[in-house]
Amino acid sequence: MIEFDVTRDARPLLETALKVMALKTAVYEATGGDELAAELPVPVPVDVTIHALTAQFTALSRVQERTGHPFVHSTVNERINNAPWTHGDYTHQAYRQAFGPVNERYWIPAAEAERRRRYLDGLYESIGVTDRGQKASIDFPAPPAQA
Repeated sequence: MIEFDVTRDARPLLETALKVMALKTAVYEATGGDELAAELPVPVPVDVTIHALTAQFTALSRVQERTGHPFVHSTVNERINNAPWTHGDYTHQAYRQAFGPVNERYWIPAAEAERRRRYLDGLYESIGVTDRGQKASIDFPAPPAQA
């Protein structure tokens, strides 16, 4: 995202991520527990926020307990599906029908997200971070000599 500000962006991103997780749950339940089908393609900012939410295990566990519905998310299935989010796809249509229009600030089309990621890849590579953060080789300077 351009000009991310946690004060401005955290709440709408969290709300959007929860709505998408509800859609994933609906697909999971409607398909009799098909996790692969439930791994809907979503735009990068929303996906990153879902990852942050799923790291809050205790909070999500409480929500699942209260609602009786599981949250479904699988990074492995994201890679298996390998289907980037596109404007007008199933996720987009289901979200719009369930919750209204998407916030275009966060629903960045796959081609634009990839263009931005490639730019960032170059910046990160210049400091030794490669493969989209999966590898790092950073030459830290030696500590100053002790007197």
